[in-house]
Parts: sequence; C-alpha cells; structure tokens
Amino acid sequence: MTAREIVKDIGEVYSRIFDHRPFTSAEIIYFVREFEEKRSDREVENLFLALQNTSEAKDSSISRCKIACEAHLDHLQKSLESALTACDSLSNRVPDPALQRKRKS
Repeated sequence: MTAREIVKDIGEVYSRIFDHRPFTSAEIIYFVREFEEKRSDREVENLFLALQNTSEAKDSSISRCKIACEAHLDHLQKSLESALTACDSLSNRVPDPALQRKRKS
C-alpha cells in the first residue's frame, strides 16, 4: 500500500467519522417534508382554533366574569367581615395568654 492510498483511506475514515453534513442535510429535508406535507394543515387548524378560543374568551368570558364578580364579591366581602367579627368576639371572650402572645408577634 502506498502513502497516497493510505492518505486517501484516512481521508475517507475521517470523513465518515467527523463529517455529518450528508446525514444532517437528509434529516433537515425529511423534517421539512414531514412538517409541510403532513402537519401543515393540522398546525394551521390548531392555530386558528387557538385564535378563536382567545377571541371568544376576550369577547364574552371576561365580561361574564366581571359581571359575576360585581354581583357576588360585595356579598362575599360582607360575609367575610361578619365572620371575622364573630371570630374576634369569640377570641376576646376566652382569655388565652398563648393566643395573646401570638397576636402581638
């Protein structure tokens, strides 16, 4: 075997081990083809569905939530204040030194 043949063989081995361009190019082509041909319609439909859902939420759900909050939060706040008042009056009736220390800290 001559030096020229050895260098050529080493070049081929080096190319097979370290040059991944043919493999990478084939993978990129495969990925693009898969995405464009098989998934593009499904992905576009998913995007339109997401857009439709967010538009519906913006138009109707937010206003319904605001109306519900305005209708019920005032009542809820009054109920919580009366419950807090009842708890305070109950805790003031029972003198508990440990509870008093915890309140102060």
